Order: sequence, then C-alpha cells, then structure tokens
Amino acid sequence: MVRRIQRRRVLWGGTLAVCFLAIGCGGRGDRPEMANVSGKLTLDGKPLPGYIVTFQPTSGRPSVSNMPTNAEGQYELWYTFKDKGAKVDKHKVTLAYSPISDEEAMAAQSGNVSGSAKAVAEKYGTVTVTPLEFDVTENTTEANIDISLN
Repeated sequence: MVRRIQRRRVLWGGTLAVCFLAIGCGGRGDRPEMANVSGKLTLDGKPLPGYIVTFQPTSGRPSVSNMPTNAEGQYELWYTFKDKGAKVDKHKVTLAYSPISDEEAMAAQSGNVSGSAKAVAEKYGTVTVTPLEFDVTENTTEANIDISLN
C-alpha cells in the first residue's frame, strides 16, 4: 500500500513537471528585443580583470557577464542562462569585483581587497552611484568600457 502511494506521488510529480515544461517554462514568449553584447573593461586604458559587468536597463531584468572579466578585461553579457545579450534599451552599467584566483578569493573573504577594487565598488558598484551608461541598440555588438578612478 505504501509503495503504491509513493509510486503515485512520483508519477503525479513527474506529470506536473512535464506539464510545467510544456506550458513554456523558460520559453521565449516574453523575451524582449535583444542584441549580443560583449566588450572589454579597462581602467585608464589597461585591462581590468576580475569584475562582473552588469547592464541594468531602464525597465526589465538586467544582463550580466557570466564570468568575471578575463586577464584581457573581456566580458560577454547574458540575459538568461540560455540567451546571450542585453535588452535593446538604455542601461546603467555596474561593476562588481569577483576574485579570479583562490588567493584573491581568500583575501577578499578576510576583507583584504586592493584599494582600487574598493574604489571601483564605491564609484561603479550600484545603479544609484555609477555614472556609466550604455545605449544598446539592435546593431550593438561591442561595448568597450574604460573607467577612471580620478
């Protein structure tokens, strides 16, 4: 009797999961007009590795770089786990430090981050303070961002 109840629960749960997927969970029906966007983040013209780049449109969900900027400062934006790009719109751009190496991660956990990482967070870390803006159009493919701490 107990096994039959458990089997029914498993079958019922599986049926519900299939129904949710069939309804369109993760579908593209509400996906806005998008542009594939990648670029290079630099500080005074030099590559800035170890930062998550976020484009926050005037309305709707943000697009985020899926990995920290690499040693050359390169990043690529993702709208969802499956969809690359950013919404066609005007965006505020924020930067968040994300340690690349284990040593940097351990230092950050103990509060030992570089002065430049703190300065970047203060100047570019939130939508309310960042002066960075970028207008993504249907023709946008590249968004190179050069920041300064002066």
